[in-house]
Parts: sequence; structure tokens; C-alpha cells
Amino acid sequence: MSLRTAFSNVVPTICAILQIYARLWHTGINSKVCFFKLTNAHFRDAVFVNNSSIDMISHYAYDDELAAKFAVDTTDDVCMAKQLERASLSYKVGQYLVIDYKEMPMFGKVEAFVCMPSESEWYVVVQCLNTVQYDSRFHSYVVENCIPTQFRVVSFAELIDSHPVCGYKKTKRNKIVHFIRLQHHVLPRV
Repeated sequence: MSLRTAFSNVVPTICAILQIYARLWHTGINSKVCFFKLTNAHFRDAVFVNNSSIDMISHYAYDDELAAKFAVDTTDDVCMAKQLERASLSYKVGQYLVIDYKEMPMFGKVEAFVCMPSESEWYVVVQCLNTVQYDSRFHSYVVENCIPTQFRVVSFAELIDSHPVCGYKKTKRNKIVHFIRLQHHVLPRV
């Protein structure tokens, strides 16, 4: 391959990258985000939050858990978000995550994403679910809400599996049953 051929193959690629950069820039995305998207640096631990708000901790049902996690008063402020992206995964309120693994996986339903205004690390607030049993007919775990309702604030590093899992409802013997299906095998941490 001659130098001219190699150069002619590189030029269209560079032009395409510059066009993508220009489109992203004109849509209002800043250069740092654009750089991360173009270089695939967003596959790492960078967290992207589109919309967040600052609110008092005491306005939420999980205020005690937040105050304990961050060692602050319930009158302090916290940044709240309903969705975010991390490591090329998109997380939203209402999704399910594997938060612990003992004899069976323990699941949590995402309630919010939180961050202290003075820090950069984001945490997930989950409503804990009891794992009742594994239903081999549906290839899923049967879960139910904890009574009384329990919340947990976990960092992304503490999650057993960072991928959201599939949750759905079925009517079984005239009763609505909640199922969570794992798309892959999850091993407990040792």
C-alpha cells in the first residue's frame, strides 16, 4: 500500500469524525462530552447526567438513609436525578438492579440517583425487594416488596452486577406476581 493510498483512506475518516463533532457541538453538547463520546472514554466510570435538581433531603421517604450515607443532616441539600449514563449503560428510575447476593440474588428497584453538591460521585437509591423463590417455569425470580418499605443507598462500585435487569408482572392463580429475569449468570462476590 502506498503512502498516497493510506492517506486517502484516513482523510474520509477524519472528515467524518469532524462532522460528528460539529453536529454534536451545534446541538448544545459541550466539548468535554463530545470528546468522551467520540473517543469511547464514556465506557469508563464517567457519569453523564442530563437533568438534575437540588432539593432538601427531608423531602424524600428515604431521608434517613441519605443522611446516614453522607453523614449529613436531613435539612441539607442533595442533587437528585431521574436518569443517568455510566459505562455506556443508561439507568432510569423504575429499573431493577442486583444489589446483593446471599443464597439468592437480592434486587432493588431504582428510586433516584443522588449526589452531594460538593462531590462528584453518584449513588443509586433503591427500594429493596425480597426474593421469594426461583420459578423455573418462567426462568425468573419471584420478588415482593419488603414490609415495611426498606431503602438502600449504594454506589455503582457496590453493585453485584452493573446491568439493569428485566422486571415484569404476571397473573398467577388470580394474583399479580412480580418477576425479575436475569439475562446472564451473576456470581456472588467473595
